[in-house]
Amino acid sequence: MPDESRPLFGEAAAALGHGLVKASVERDTAIVRNALRAIWVDTVIEDWLSGRNAFLDSARPIVVLTANDLPRVMEAVRQEIQGGYR
Repeated sequence: MPDESRPLFGEAAAALGHGLVKASVERDTAIVRNALRAIWVDTVIEDWLSGRNAFLDSARPIVVLTANDLPRVMEAVRQEIQGGYR
């Protein structure tokens, strides 16, 4: 068990950071999926998450989520649900 009183360095710090990012992206992706289920089935949602998106200036929603920008992706989701196009 690691000593919690000592700071993490090197691989231990990188592993912790990677785990935190992964957990955050998984949580945010679940939020997006749940919102999009109002209009689409899961297979379409998966395509949407990995495809280029005009509301995100051609960025892929999953990449934007990885950059920790859930609000920007949720705005794109809102546009989709409201039938917007760009």
